[in-house]
Amino acid sequence: MDTNNSNEPVKNKHSERQSAGYFIEDHVKSMYYDDIPDNTYIGSFDAISYDGTPVQIKGKKIKKPTGRTALEMGSLYRLHKDDDFILDVTFYNKKSNGECNAHTNIVYHVNAEKWNAAIPDDMNTMFAHERVFGGISNDKSDDDKWKKRRKKITKEYKDKHPDSPFTPLFKRDSKKQSRMQVSVRLKALETMCDKIEHRDDDYSWR
Repeated sequence: MDTNNSNEPVKNKHSERQSAGYFIEDHVKSMYYDDIPDNTYIGSFDAISYDGTPVQIKGKKIKKPTGRTALEMGSLYRLHKDDDFILDVTFYNKKSNGECNAHTNIVYHVNAEKWNAAIPDDMNTMFAHERVFGGISNDKSDDDKWKKRRKKITKEYKDKHPDSPFTPLFKRDSKKQSRMQVSVRLKALETMCDKIEHRDDDYSWR
C-alpha cells in the first residue's frame, strides 16, 4: 500500500483506480479493517471490523473544516441497513499541484435502528427508478423534460419531508447514467451514532 505519513506525497500507482475514493478505501481498509467474507454484505459495505461490524469507507474533498456538511452515501435504494455499521470518513483537500492531503478522519458508529427511523417511509416509492427516469432518455433533447421532472419530484419530497436528514441526488448524464443516490447531513448523522471517534492518520498522495 502506498501511504505516507511524512511530508512527501506518495504517487497513486493504481492506474485503473486513480480516484481519491479508491485510494482512501485501500489505505483505510489495509490499516484498520478486514476483507468482507464471500457473499456477505455484497454491494453495501467495503470492509468488516475486527468485531464483525460492517464498514463503509468514504472520502470527501473539502477546502476547509466548515465544508463538512453532508456526505454522499451511494445508492438511495440501499439506504436501509439491517445491522449497526461503521462509517469511516476521511476528509481531504487537494492542492493546485494535484497533491491530496488527508487531514481529518472521523469514525461514526451508526445505530441501525436510529438510522432506519430517519428514512422517510415512502422514500423508495417517491424516487422509484421508473417514476424518476421513465420516458426520459440520456439524449440532450430530453434535458428540459428532465429538469422539470427533477424539480417537480424534489419539491414533492421537500414539501412532505422538510426536516429529512437525507437528500436525494439525481444522477443523469449524456451517456448511460440514470440512477438515484443519496447524501446524509453530518449534523444529523451524529444523532444516529452510539459513538464517534476521531483518528490521527494524516497522509498524502497524487
